[in-house]
Amino acid sequence: MKHGSRPSFGPLGLLHAQNQVIAQCPKEGEQITFTPEVSKQIVRAFEEIRKGYPLDRVLADPPHAEKLFKRCRQLDVKGSDYAIAMRLLRLRKSPTKSLRLAKLPVPKEKRNFAPYSFAAEMAASQIKYRYGASIDDMLAYPEIGREFDELCEKLHPGMTPLDYRLAALHIRKSHYCKKDERSLFDSLDDVAAESTLRKHATLDRINLNAFQKVHAVVGLVEEARVKRFLYITQTDDVSETTRPFTNKSVFDVLANSFWTPSLSLIRLYVYAIPDKFHNASRALWAKRLIHDKSPIFNTPIQIAGIAA
Repeated sequence: MKHGSRPSFGPLGLLHAQNQVIAQCPKEGEQITFTPEVSKQIVRAFEEIRKGYPLDRVLADPPHAEKLFKRCRQLDVKGSDYAIAMRLLRLRKSPTKSLRLAKLPVPKEKRNFAPYSFAAEMAASQIKYRYGASIDDMLAYPEIGREFDELCEKLHPGMTPLDYRLAALHIRKSHYCKKDERSLFDSLDDVAAESTLRKHATLDRINLNAFQKVHAVVGLVEEARVKRFLYITQTDDVSETTRPFTNKSVFDVLANSFWTPSLSLIRLYVYAIPDKFHNASRALWAKRLIHDKSPIFNTPIQIAGIAA
């Protein structure tokens, strides 16, 4: 895998970065599949280096993933890192017993994603817009993974690539509407949610002291020529969740030649939804609002039984 140089600033820099990533995507005719025997060697390599961790956790940690790819090469597996990773990702739910990843007790890790989950979600959304790349692509494809990490670092500095990537995986899991939630999810009424809504000041004038420890669903809404939701999340502290967005530099990371954000045009919406409202949790209401409002920087809600 070739490594791209650091992108320059501005629209031309973005195009340059996109071209670097696209240029290293698998080409037509390039090997991205493996024979059953080679696939067994890939599974063997993974089982030898995993240390009890599931596949997503291994791929999310660049040094750990590199051990996987190195072991594959030692076992004479010929193929790109991306192809090896994608083969393993497809084997997670393989019906073939001889090509199935072992299910092991997952080592417990306590992480608080709340302070930087917005960075992981917004960066994942940007990667999706730019390249049509999924979370799995971000884990499997080094160039996309590095660009995701760089975006996260700009949005919320100080964490590791593993932190950002695990946050993205956590968000993907939390944005899944399970089969046993589907009936209640479908019954949730937008009118009921709107009855709890209060529209507050724009981000350049908001006084966050009034929102400390307030539990709610938060929306950031751009009120320009066309009103649109930028981001929605549930929170146990509206003040702390909103604070990063009062810094214009956060939105500047996401700006492009077609969109110049202004804090004076972005208003704070607070849905004061209790934890049990119309029999649904605040988390389920947040999913419903994300699904209905389609915010620009949220990852979509996946619903059981409906293809993505």
